[in-house]
Amino acid sequence: MIKNVDGPLVLVTVGTDAFPFDRLMEWLARWIERQPIGAPRVLIQSGPSRPPRGAESTPFLPYDQLQEAIGEATVVVCHGAGPSILETMERGLVPIVVPRRRALGKPSMTIRCTSPAGSRPRAP
Repeated sequence: MIKNVDGPLVLVTVGTDAFPFDRLMEWLARWIERQPIGAPRVLIQSGPSRPPRGAESTPFLPYDQLQEAIGEATVVVCHGAGPSILETMERGLVPIVVPRRRALGKPSMTIRCTSPAGSRPRAP
């Protein structure tokens, strides 16, 4: 699925929700613009949002491909759903969770997340 495996992978997933997550896409666009040439690759599962330039993207990843991408990722940024958080942690990563905001008219939930015993985020 991921063609270039030469460097660290930042995986971003917004889940399968029908609601766009434009706030996260805007943050990513600003972050990608500041990265030097040869920076980590970014793969975004964007849902209905328009993904930023400079990243590989797809609106939806089938479950097996998402699991493969999580397994290859150095960093996982997710939208706050329990399965995304747990599947990332099962692979020894601590996800960067960007929850949707009810104040912005999006469905949201509150999740507390702790790292599995002995796990640490892997730095690129």
